[in-house]
Amino acid sequence: ARALISEFLTVTNAEIVGAKAMFLAYEDPFEKYRALLFEYAHTLGHAVEAWLAGVHMRARAAGVDGALAEAAIRNHGQCVGMAVLWAGEMSRSLGALSGSGFVCHQAMVYLFNGFGGFSFAPVRRLADALGISKAEFLRDVLQGVRLDNKRGYVDCADCSKSVDQLVARRPGQMLRSAETNAEVRYLVMVEEKWQELVLGRAFELEFDQVAHVDDGEIVFKPLADAPRAAADSPLVARTLRRQIGELYATDESISS
Repeated sequence: ARALISEFLTVTNAEIVGAKAMFLAYEDPFEKYRALLFEYAHTLGHAVEAWLAGVHMRARAAGVDGALAEAAIRNHGQCVGMAVLWAGEMSRSLGALSGSGFVCHQAMVYLFNGFGGFSFAPVRRLADALGISKAEFLRDVLQGVRLDNKRGYVDCADCSKSVDQLVARRPGQMLRSAETNAEVRYLVMVEEKWQELVLGRAFELEFDQVAHVDDGEIVFKPLADAPRAAADSPLVARTLRRQIGELYATDESISS
């Protein structure tokens, strides 16, 4: 199963890189306007990635068990993948993403969480070993969020505000802003407390789930309690593809 997933991701990544390269070459070569679409989920993802790098430095200095620290390694893609879930939840909480659209959005990560690569639990165990509290985690990650380069494109003088990228109705449809500088970059102003809320829930392992198919529908279950057999992954993938296709077909019928 790992080999099949690796092959699939290799092909997918090649397609994504090719699409991005074409977009940058012809539309936005300096990635300052529409190409910031590729920064989706990077606001919280970058901040957690930077925080975790510091945690690993503390772990080495403290002589923490190597296996415990190794299990908590989360690379750039994994941090962004977790942040995709958080962005989806913020979008759902705002009422912008619901029903099948929300399920499909979250399932694009939960489909690949069968081995726990997008789960926060190993990070939490390392944090607990170092005595890092939830409050400290939130404080340090939000400090990183406040340094996000995308804030320079919009007015974030209000310390209670932040900037992010959220989704509306289905995967791939960005929530739009009425503010010109934000809209042209797919950015939206958000309350920092919304980001704090999803980060807190991540620390409590609420997003450590995996996608299953029950009675023909995609459902999410805690990975620790309901791991998915590798043989069941293709069914989840086919169901997800069908549901995404239905969402896009609905868009086409509306536009026509």
